[in-house]
Amino acid sequence: MANAHYLIIHYDLVDQGSEEEVLVLRATLNLMNAIFRPGLLQLGTFERDRQRMQFIFQSSAPAFLLFRLFQMVATPFHLTAGIGYGEMGEDQSAIPSGKMHAQEALEQTRKHRQGIVYNGGWQEDALINMWLNLWQDLKMAQSPMQRALSFPFERHLPLYLADQMTEITWPDRDLNKIEQLKQTVVAANPSLSYPTLNHLIHKPSKWADLLSVVSNEGLFIDHFFKKGYATVLAEMTQTTHQNIGYHFTAGKFARERNLSAAIVWQLLREEAVLVD
Repeated sequence: MANAHYLIIHYDLVDQGSEEEVLVLRATLNLMNAIFRPGLLQLGTFERDRQRMQFIFQSSAPAFLLFRLFQMVATPFHLTAGIGYGEMGEDQSAIPSGKMHAQEALEQTRKHRQGIVYNGGWQEDALINMWLNLWQDLKMAQSPMQRALSFPFERHLPLYLADQMTEITWPDRDLNKIEQLKQTVVAANPSLSYPTLNHLIHKPSKWADLLSVVSNEGLFIDHFFKKGYATVLAEMTQTTHQNIGYHFTAGKFARERNLSAAIVWQLLREEAVLVD
């Protein structure tokens, strides 16, 4: 039997009748399927009646990376997620335990007000969830502008697993269409705060295998934030270089990226020990 990790993402619509929000989520799901296809046992599916999406992965690490990236692209919309370990039969049929574990994890996000919970059925799950809680607290402490800047930075330096993900050419015009849909929702909901982004303005992306970088880090994981992108992000958002620099620091971009890399490495190491 193959190992399988289920990722269930639940979404809350700002406006239950908003077709624009659903189109943003569907477009983001298609983008995730393209990037994470090598590590997927089953492509992500959209279940509108249950307000959720489901993916089945070979490993938990890309499941976390997908949720992280999905949050970035879909911001300012609210998402929660559960990751659950299970198995698949030789014919690729799903064994219920993984989906059940993911559903239980998703329920725990509501109970504990966390964005993402991991449930592998192991005692060590508590350790992973402490890391995930720290990461989510850091993300929630960011301002709306800082969360909005996360993807424009990420597209330049994606956290990437070479054997589980695909280096894509970002679909800039499609990303701008997503931004236009978001602006329609924001305009109708004054409680939302979100800038205008232009994805036609960017530098070339640098896809570097996360594990290759981590293995050379030494005693600390602290090399996943690079300078040199404030000017292009200022042009993308029609603001100043100094303003972007402030948000990088105040939003703790370096800490978020280094912590995310550490979570990926820890997930892979624990999985190698605990999963036969």
